[in-house]
Amino acid sequence: MVKIGISLSAIIFSLLVEAHHDAHDDPVRNAYIKTISCGMALEILDSVSFLSLLIVKETHLLYTFAFENFILGLSSINIMLPAVALYKLTISGFGETYPLPLEIIYKLLHLFLVNIPYLSVRIYLWQFYSYSDTSIFMVKNIYAIIALLRAIYPDLIRAVNCYKNRNITSIVHRPGLPTSNGILQNETNSVNVRKKNNMEEVTVALTTLKKRQDDRDESDILRQFPPNLKLSK
Repeated sequence: MVKIGISLSAIIFSLLVEAHHDAHDDPVRNAYIKTISCGMALEILDSVSFLSLLIVKETHLLYTFAFENFILGLSSINIMLPAVALYKLTISGFGETYPLPLEIIYKLLHLFLVNIPYLSVRIYLWQFYSYSDTSIFMVKNIYAIIALLRAIYPDLIRAVNCYKNRNITSIVHRPGLPTSNGILQNETNSVNVRKKNNMEEVTVALTTLKKRQDDRDESDILRQFPPNLKLSK
């Protein structure tokens, strides 16, 4: 019953998220929210599986008091992270903006406090206790570690660029999502520069085209007179 009760929190989290946003008509925002909801549901199920390591009737394993507290602590952290995800969605307008510092912290917490410790504990039990019933979630932890590393890298690059430009802000525009007042100034400047360059190119092209048209009209006028006719100036 404890496992079922904790597992139901994944449904409650999804209902809370779905009831507090209006992104159903925006495919990009809706996909972003769905990804967070599904990912968090999988993390909660991972915590339930991790907590089941303490059930002696299922594992037939006895641990030290410190090791049991370690498992309880890691499981509690992962169960508390949905609150951070909900806060992240709230301050970002449910996908309208991208809270860069909070995104980095959130992903680092999942990486170093959830997936890496979970994987380490499961490998330890598999290696020294021959307990392999958690092999499915071991694959999940490995996949999550790779996915988080790939997701954190571009965010860290963007954060470093913001620091170099002395333009630290908590909200930045997420590519593909509607713009917001929190767009980084350097991104706006780069867009303006590109627009200016495009306008200059269009102006030069129109000037060249007009010049060619004037030359063509003058040639057509001269062809109307006999070749031996000299026009007086």
